[in-house]
Amino acid sequence: MPVTEDLSPKKFALLLLVCMALALSGVAAYNYTHDFSGLYNRDFSVRRQEPNQHFVKMRYLMEHHGAGIKGLAFGSSRIGNVDFSAAPGGPWYNMTYSEGLPAEHLRDMQLLLAAGIRPERVLQEVNEASFRLSPEAHKYQYIRLPYGTPAENFKTYVMYLLRPFNYITGGEWNENIFNIYGTGRPLHPWIDEAIEADPALHAKDPRLDESFVVPGNRLSETLSEIRALKELCDANGIEFAMYLGPTYHLAYLGYQGERREELKNFQRGLAAIAPYWDFTGLNPVTEGRYYFYEASHYRPVVGDMIVDRIFMGGKKCPPWFGFFVTPENVEEHLRTQDEEIANRQQKG
Repeated sequence: MPVTEDLSPKKFALLLLVCMALALSGVAAYNYTHDFSGLYNRDFSVRRQEPNQHFVKMRYLMEHHGAGIKGLAFGSSRIGNVDFSAAPGGPWYNMTYSEGLPAEHLRDMQLLLAAGIRPERVLQEVNEASFRLSPEAHKYQYIRLPYGTPAENFKTYVMYLLRPFNYITGGEWNENIFNIYGTGRPLHPWIDEAIEADPALHAKDPRLDESFVVPGNRLSETLSEIRALKELCDANGIEFAMYLGPTYHLAYLGYQGERREELKNFQRGLAAIAPYWDFTGLNPVTEGRYYFYEASHYRPVVGDMIVDRIFMGGKKCPPWFGFFVTPENVEEHLRTQDEEIANRQQKG
């Protein structure tokens, strides 16, 4: 009878390494072929799942030395519904990306300037979640892995190749065409066409009945990051402006007690850095179901009002939408907002 020879430890280790290499190669090949991140699949001309907009937009600007952009609008996913194409001082590029935070915007500007890319103006969008979310968490979330140094980017490329098969952002494919190589905006006109065709049906969307409160508090850190961004712009001759975006009324009213005071301190802190436009509060826009997709994201029709108020003098914008906050009037503004909330709560 033939004698079966046992594997030596050395042969077993070699066989194990070969099997692991084959398995990893299979994972990498699958992820490369089915890439959602935009790191490998660079075709953004068709509807696709949301890519890592932060990474691919920074890569686009770095590879094309700013792509002739004169204005950069930094913000979270909410600013993606603001069209800056008619804003003066352009062309503008919308740097919207998922949960975009001031700490990340500061790093982006540092990297761009280090590469010799200097826009003429920067617009910073913030909202009630900007000082609550942690940029550190994004370093472990595939859809939000930041752009960085060559060594950091190499690690990110490898992480996407070796990510688990079952990773799905949001559990579904997003209906967007991401205009990465143009305005930077995610486009979904078919959604707004459906809303305009039947506003009453949209008003029944149960997502508009939801309220949420974002946990966490990085108030002092976030204000320091925004101040550093402004100082960086000032030092490089870049115009700096910012605005506090509108919050859907149910979410806005969810921040009460201690959390309301935190938001007010954020508003005070912003005013101490630079004057800004405040679109928060209770008014027909923030209380209108027509103006929001759900409890977080306002529609492009609201974005047009924001652009009109900031850049065009508000000729087409309701006079009550948007308040210009300065260190001199911030306390009066906050008292007015407190009174609005109190009156609303009395009415039930």
